[in-house]
Amino acid sequence: MGWFQRERTEDGMRTATVAGPGTYEVRPAMGSLASRILLSAAGAAALILGPFLAWLRVGDVTGIHLSNRAFFRPSALSGGASLFASAGFVATVLGLLALLGLAFRTGWLTRLAGALGVIAFVLYGLTVFRASNVELQDIGLGAWITLAGAIVAVVGGFMGTARKVIVPEHTTEVRETEVVRGTSNGQVEETTEERKAS
Repeated sequence: MGWFQRERTEDGMRTATVAGPGTYEVRPAMGSLASRILLSAAGAAALILGPFLAWLRVGDVTGIHLSNRAFFRPSALSGGASLFASAGFVATVLGLLALLGLAFRTGWLTRLAGALGVIAFVLYGLTVFRASNVELQDIGLGAWITLAGAIVAVVGGFMGTARKVIVPEHTTEVRETEVVRGTSNGQVEETTEERKAS
């Protein structure tokens, strides 16, 4: 699809630039593909490893033993949850999604998984803050590693992606000159055109 641009100069000349059908050229975005693979893999590894470490220092509760209700209910900040009902399982799934995002050229899935991981940590931190028997400094190393992995995954999702731009094949410049001639019945406007292709 072409594009059209028109403007009028101070001397009454009207100049228009018309571009013909364009072609798509893929240009690399920020970073390289190697950086994207490295950061995405590192972020995913942290998201998967973090749940196996302590998320709560009080009682040394790991992410895979902490209920997934800990994201919104202070009373759930205790161990004993099953694996598939744990907060750590949520983080592990996000880590796997971050790895799966490498299969997509744009990296959108990796960015989404990382963003959800950050949101999950924020919700967990708010729950700890609201709880009466624990404090923010009681958040364990595993939860912080999970947060770091989520952030790295978001950054990795932006690396090495490609974008498409339209490169015109040719442009045509049209210059129109207005010539006004007087007549007995009024004024008649005549227009002449000059075209220049490049």
